[in-house]
Amino acid sequence: MKATLYHGTTKEGYEGIIESGFICGKAYFTPDYTMAEAYAFDNDGKNGVVIEVEIDTNELQIDMESYDGDNLEKALAENVSVYTNNDVQVALADYYFLND
Repeated sequence: MKATLYHGTTKEGYEGIIESGFICGKAYFTPDYTMAEAYAFDNDGKNGVVIEVEIDTNELQIDMESYDGDNLEKALAENVSVYTNNDVQVALADYYFLND
């Protein structure tokens, strides 16, 4: 099963992602666009990017700091952050630029 999730990053982070075509290494995602938006901004509160991706749920792990449970489907329904240690291809991802 695949899930539509969001990853917030700075514009500089986005540029590295576009260059490689992947979100590399351990990365956090959320089903909540607004939560990803909050992580997207740089220290000045601007120039953020939210990346929308489709990720196979078999690759996801629950962020235990924000959720006490092991039911991934329930965690996603409750907008809990999840992460993967695998690279995520972003070639077909959608990008949302904030405060350019």
